[in-house]
Amino acid sequence: MGRRKSKKKKKVENRRLNRIKLGKNVPFTLSNYPKKLYGIQNSYQYLINVHNCCFNGGEFKNVRYRAGHLTHCFMKKAKFENIDFIFVNLKNTSFKGSTFYKVVFNGCNLRGADFSLCSFKDTYFINCNLSEEQKEHLSGNTRIINKLEYDVPDSIKMLTFSISQNKSLEKYRILSIKNTKLNKVMINLLLSKFTEAQIVKFLKKVSITNKKQFRTIHDYIDSIAKYYHSMI
Repeated sequence: MGRRKSKKKKKVENRRLNRIKLGKNVPFTLSNYPKKLYGIQNSYQYLINVHNCCFNGGEFKNVRYRAGHLTHCFMKKAKFENIDFIFVNLKNTSFKGSTFYKVVFNGCNLRGADFSLCSFKDTYFINCNLSEEQKEHLSGNTRIINKLEYDVPDSIKMLTFSISQNKSLEKYRILSIKNTKLNKVMINLLLSKFTEAQIVKFLKKVSITNKKQFRTIHDYIDSIAKYYHSMI
């Protein structure tokens, strides 16, 4: 029986390694890991499945989490910079004492999540189930959005649909959900900071150069700001 299980485990691992070699997404899965983990940087985590793990004091930078689960974890006194949590289940995860800079929570399940003693800067909570108690801890530069505030202009729609087919630019599905569907929430964040003309001009430039790869919505925000600052 033990040998049979070992062969099955090896087969699963080989299949996983082959998918990685082919460039296919392999969701990170981990539960009840007994040792402390140290965070992650420069990564796209799609359909993550992590439960009951400790990341206390960890550093998370330039990461986009899209769908999946990260529940009952300990992330106390951790640092989060340039992070997107998109439709991630964060139920009963403790962020106590952590710092958040350029972080977006969009459509996340935050039931039981602990944000006490946290500090926030340029952080957004969009369509999340925040309790009144949780809201009391969201001091600093945070913004709660529960509905779209801007209509997406046709000029931006056309450019976004064009860019959505470019696997280099929209590899992580930031401005589009798929080739024929806009991510209106993320585009709304851009419209809250820049004019239609500024966004259109920048997207036209990006679609021509095809050099910049974006991982999070703040990558877009920072790049647009730098683009116009360089022109001053």
